[in-house]
Amino acid sequence: MSSVRDRLGLPVVHVEPGALVLHAASFGEGRIAAALAAAVTRMRPEVAIVRTFTRAAASRVDTGAWQDLAWPLDLPGVTGAWLDRVRPRAVWLCEAELWPCMLAACRSRRIPVAVVGATARDGTLRLLRAWPGVGRGLRWLPADTRAEARLRAVLGSDGDIEGTPTGDLKLAAPVEAAPWPDRPQRPVVIAGSTHPADEAALLPAWRALLRSTPDAARPLLVIAPRDAARARSVCVAAAGVGLRALTWGGRAGGPDADVLVLDTLGVLAGLYPHARAAFIGGTVGRAGRPHAPSEALACGLPVIGGPGAAGTAWAHPRARAVPVDRLPDALRDALAAGREQPAPAAGANADAVVRRLRWTLDTPVPTERAPRPWLLPLGWVWEGLATARTRLERPRAPVPVIAVGALIAGGAGKTEVAAWIAAQLPGAWIAARGTARGGGWLGDEPAMLAARGFDVVRGPDRHAAARAAVDAGARCVVLDDGWTTPTVAHDLAVVCIDARRPTGGAAIPAGEGKVPASSLRHAHAVVSLHGPLPGDLRGWLRPDAVVAEARYVPTGWIHDGQALPLDAFPPGDVDVLVGIAHPGGLLRLLRGLGVRPRAVRRRPDHHVFGRADLAWIGGSGRTHATRPVVTTEKDLARLPTATGAWALRIGLAFDSGEDALRACVEAACVPPAAR
Repeated sequence: MSSVRDRLGLPVVHVEPGALVLHAASFGEGRIAAALAAAVTRMRPEVAIVRTFTRAAASRVDTGAWQDLAWPLDLPGVTGAWLDRVRPRAVWLCEAELWPCMLAACRSRRIPVAVVGATARDGTLRLLRAWPGVGRGLRWLPADTRAEARLRAVLGSDGDIEGTPTGDLKLAAPVEAAPWPDRPQRPVVIAGSTHPADEAALLPAWRALLRSTPDAARPLLVIAPRDAARARSVCVAAAGVGLRALTWGGRAGGPDADVLVLDTLGVLAGLYPHARAAFIGGTVGRAGRPHAPSEALACGLPVIGGPGAAGTAWAHPRARAVPVDRLPDALRDALAAGREQPAPAAGANADAVVRRLRWTLDTPVPTERAPRPWLLPLGWVWEGLATARTRLERPRAPVPVIAVGALIAGGAGKTEVAAWIAAQLPGAWIAARGTARGGGWLGDEPAMLAARGFDVVRGPDRHAAARAAVDAGARCVVLDDGWTTPTVAHDLAVVCIDARRPTGGAAIPAGEGKVPASSLRHAHAVVSLHGPLPGDLRGWLRPDAVVAEARYVPTGWIHDGQALPLDAFPPGDVDVLVGIAHPGGLLRLLRGLGVRPRAVRRRPDHHVFGRADLAWIGGSGRTHATRPVVTTEKDLARLPTATGAWALRIGLAFDSGEDALRACVEAACVPPAAR
């Protein structure tokens, strides 16, 4: 369940900018989001996907291989701050839920919004009539022609409504079978989401069906009341018409049972794959409020409902609405028809929607904004102090020094670039600062580099660290995050820019900016990670500056202290423990390897893992304790050696400028007399 901080949008730190946000407000809409996410992954695998839920759907929808967030409270300021942290490329709303503050915030940031499979419910139409501006600027993809007509009647010429209905997109989402130990070898009919009126019609019909069925072929009826607390009363009602009923309670249903009643939430959808036919509740005595048969149809079941069955999904050829007095015959016909393979066109519906909305996935990523704008005055003070600090006179080391730095604090790729530079230079040592924690200095990045075989010295005083490296035989020193240090001069400055978040939105503490963009005038080389260098930063570069483009690529695994190849870890479901600045990149790399992150335990950058974290790795508090735990190399350096966690190793792959950068760093380490 989401916390108050989640709903206020405060802890969003693990999403890569430029993602597609798929929002679902209910369990059924969550199935639409799952189908669309799978289609986007098939057709545009480079697009990161974030699924968001309200509390009603969060605990019942499988997280799949995508990142999940809580949907923020629809309040002024909250939605804008959430969007500025997530910075999505587009937002797709499933079916009907409209959020006025969120839509206004998206419009002001030029984030395209589409309503997919719009059903034009009465509540939606009332909101659009009362507040016409809410529906403007949205791309509407109606579920059927009736919804299209209703939307056009309200929005008129202001509505951007596509004329081709999407159909029932829930059919495109697969249904995973739930465990059913000792399932009776009898045909099963499932009655899903029933209300008292449904049961009053269904139970006598089931009794009539059993009377005309031989004992050898006697089927079992599984009733899932809409309110699981009513399970006992349903058993009493079944006994009242002469049926033997049991509650689920983990049992398979005894050989003498006529009816099995679910008294547990979250079980129904997973039982449809075990069934031969289905009855859907909300269709007797509840005109205008029928439940959708989508999950049952997605499993290939014949579906029947009462006379009130209506809606997009009920137009399916395997769905029937019948009068109450025809229920026994309809149940018998459904059992005889049995299950078929789901229609192959179901998945194609989601693909067609993605093709129609492909343009939203090609829109620019929203520009950075200050995540804490109320602190901008303090940010200006920080910028002034940072600029003055770079002008201080610094002592020189007896060997060449290459400083690696960034415009932002944390997560810009400095350590990986420093490692690449050190690998090009014989006799190079890396001087890393470490991180202050608990009155001491942590060395996760230095420990990681040392484990890779680099010569590393650690300490907050970079001049002392450089001297220690020289005393140990260093021929040159690479300063990891040492561009702005006032304690030692450098011969070459290499600045790392994360193209997705180049400036941090604003200076610390209003944003993540460590030094202003104007400081790039002092950079000899720039490495732009995860995309081209933004054009507005190129204007600050000196004419002879070298510009390279690179990205992270997985290179192998570390497990039980051993370095293993990528194919040593099979694709599948994993849980993730991560404590780095921007963990979204790790999740993206894992998905690219076919490794599906399920539970993700996020911690702050350089977090000191405690007993609770170690217990979580060991299985305590995890739903599936048998799933392996994956982390990063840097996090692994802060964990005991015997945790059993797998760490993904990464490296740099250059798209351009590698040779020029190599020549630049090699020239910086040539002794002055040999130049």
